Amino acid sequence: MSVMESPAGGFGAPGPKSVHATGWVGGGAAVVVVRSALGPYLALITECTADASLSDGHLRADLGGAADATTLTCADVLYGSVGDPGHAARVLRRYPGCLLTTVRDADGADGGGRCVALARGGGVPVAVTAAGGPPISGREHALIASVLHAWLEAGLPLSALASAEWSFPWPGREPADEAPGAQGTRWAGVALSPLSPLPLPPLLPPLAAKAIW
Repeated sequence: MSVMESPAGGFGAPGPKSVHATGWVGGGAAVVVVRSALGPYLALITECTADASLSDGHLRADLGGAADATTLTCADVLYGSVGDPGHAARVLRRYPGCLLTTVRDADGADGGGRCVALARGGGVPVAVTAAGGPPISGREHALIASVLHAWLEAGLPLSALASAEWSFPWPGREPADEAPGAQGTRWAGVALSPLSPLPLPPLLPPLAAKAIW
């Protein structure tokens, strides 16, 4: 079964599902909101260094970092700034243990505002763009990569993110000129949940027909 197929064999969303990380020690956290074709989703991302002992999560490695060959081979998610969307497919071929790769178009006409994601068995690469305009910082790219992994693990189709909008309300937008590889290798866990519209406040009781003194 490919990574984009639902248990029933189709490509539709099988319904809301959360991917939770437990057992985190000394990890940082971030919030990402993605407005997709399936509606808005909230992702809470918890991260820590790669040498921590975790009971859940995925290993994410920056292709431009100092990760050794063994780490790159074992990583679930690989991402980097290469300026060549076709590089995503080459990364998947080179590292068969990787579920997802995403590359940032750092030298493109849009100034680096786009990254292209490709999942194993996922077919055509899907481009995503961060809300608020380019460029995407290295930190934002790392968070997007982790959310994409959780998205696939939840059985949601990557194609639903083709025209998605991304925002990073907390801890906020990072510097766009961050050096490649600054994010390094991280264990990351994502709690992914659909966002429902805010409920309307209850109606006030009707006014009394006469004043009470």
